[in-house]
Amino acid sequence: MKKVKRPWVTLVIGTIQGHRIKEWAILIFLFTVFSCSGKKLFEKTGTTKGFNDEEWKRDSLSCDGKRPELAKILIAKKSMLLRLNRGALVKTLGKANIIGNKNNSYAYFIEKGPQCLNINDKDYKDIQTKMIVVDFKDERVVDLNIIIP
Repeated sequence: MKKVKRPWVTLVIGTIQGHRIKEWAILIFLFTVFSCSGKKLFEKTGTTKGFNDEEWKRDSLSCDGKRPELAKILIAKKSMLLRLNRGALVKTLGKANIIGNKNNSYAYFIEKGPQCLNINDKDYKDIQTKMIVVDFKDERVVDLNIIIP
C-alpha cells in the first residue's frame, strides 16, 4: 500500500467537520478584514476624523490660519501617523516646508510668521515659528513633535 502525502490545507479542511466550514470561513474573512483595515489611515482625501488634508495643503505656509487647529488633530492622532511611511505622509501633508539634514526630518509651519511676508528666496531654514517636525527612520515616521521657538 502506497502512502500519499496530502498538502496541509487538505488535512486541515479534511479535519473540519462539514457544519464547521462556514464558521471557519467567516472567521478567516473577519481576520483578513481587520488585519488590513489599519494600513492606510489617512488615505482618503478630505476629512479623516476632523483632519482635512486638502485644507492643510492649501494653507501650505500657514498664512491663512487654518493649520493651528489641524495641527491639534494631528498631534491627537500621533499614534496613527507613526504607522505611516514617508510617501504616505507626503501624500497626506504635502511637501514639507523645511527638510532636515540627510532627509531625516520634515518640518511643517503651523503658525503665521515671517514666511508669509512674500520672501522671494524660498529657503525657510532660518525662520523661527511654531512648526510640526516629523522624524523618519528607515522611511517610516518614528516621531512627531511641535517645536516652539
